Amino acid sequence: DGHPQHRATILHGGMVWAITGAFHLGALEFAIHCAIDWGKCEGISSFAFDQFLHILCKGLWVAMVLVA
Repeated sequence: DGHPQHRATILHGGMVWAITGAFHLGALEFAIHCAIDWGKCEGISSFAFDQFLHILCKGLWVAMVLVA
């Protein structure tokens, strides 16, 4: 089945795709979300920094949609 964290990451990518209509943004969300979560799980970043990066990504997706 995989780790529950992976299912949540797929959901995040799918939601970005569904909301923006841009597959490439959903794929970027998935890949970056995986990397951010990996860093948190490996102890490279804190929970607070993990959340900051996730919010920053969402803002980036919004900016990319508005500029396009």
